Amino acid sequence: MSNYRDPKVTTTENKSSMGKMIGIALAVILGLIVLAWALGTFDEEPETVPVVTEEPATTTGTPPATTGTTTVPAN
Repeated sequence: MSNYRDPKVTTTENKSSMGKMIGIALAVILGLIVLAWALGTFDEEPETVPVVTEEPATTTGTPPATTGTTTVPAN
């Protein structure tokens, strides 16, 4: 039997590996997303910030007695 395949027309190897490169890139991106999810990057809980509230000032007892005269400091 003779070999009827023309080597100029039929090739057994890929000349372009663009599909393979796209597949590898997608696999890397998917791997990074899964890793970020596993480490907790996509948690839905907002960060809790402590809030300090001050009590309003209250006066207890009687106010200081006023004498009706005011003193002005001398310059």
